[in-house]
Amino acid sequence: MRWKVAYTGSGMGHSTSRVTLTWSDGGNAQVTRIDVQSDLKTLKITGLKPAD
Repeated sequence: MRWKVAYTGSGMGHSTSRVTLTWSDGGNAQVTRIDVQSDLKTLKITGLKPAD
């Protein structure tokens, strides 16, 4: 499994990043993308949703 994180923005005390998970190698790799929202003050995750 491979993973990658990319910053996608911030505002109103939160930061959002997109996490891309690649579950195998080769042409049949399964990919999952999740948008992760974090509180800038506490640094805790406050929301998860499937990426569009």
